[in-house]
Amino acid sequence: MSPGMIEQIDDAVASLDIELTEEEIRQLEAPYTPRYDFQGISDDAQLQAIMAKIPQFTTAN
Repeated sequence: MSPGMIEQIDDAVASLDIELTEEEIRQLEAPYTPRYDFQGISDDAQLQAIMAKIPQFTTAN
């Protein structure tokens, strides 16, 4: 095992002793909001179709 791997194992074991506050637990358990990532989509029609399904990207007429 490399020294880096041993350090990672030591850190992982040490993390078992961490106690979270109520606020930290609340933040971790808060609903996840997905991030829309369009990276790698170069087809404009496909991009427009995806954006049409996302309320933040639609325009009200």
